[in-house]
Amino acid sequence: MEKEGRVRHFAATQNIMYKNNLTEGSMALVEYVVNRTGETDPDILIDLVCEELMDRYQNDTLEYHLSQMHLETTNEVKRTICCYLISRKIFPEKSYIRKSKFVECVA
Repeated sequence: MEKEGRVRHFAATQNIMYKNNLTEGSMALVEYVVNRTGETDPDILIDLVCEELMDRYQNDTLEYHLSQMHLETTNEVKRTICCYLISRKIFPEKSYIRKSKFVECVA
């Protein structure tokens, strides 16, 4: 894909992401799970992403974070996974995971 076409497609992808309430945090979470497990099957990733959410956010904070990341239903989780996988195919170099300031200082 030509650079101009990629830029236009990236802008359209970002627009869709915000219209459909996808968040950077939810995409980063899916990316983390995919990187950790190597799994790319959306049906398997649903369980893995849900397990990661339950491990990260325990007690009363789980529902708050699910609401903030728009991951309250199975359909929302699957939609986020599918959007991440599509984004990854179009932009393989794109990462949603933020580097910590410590890593940037050391690097």
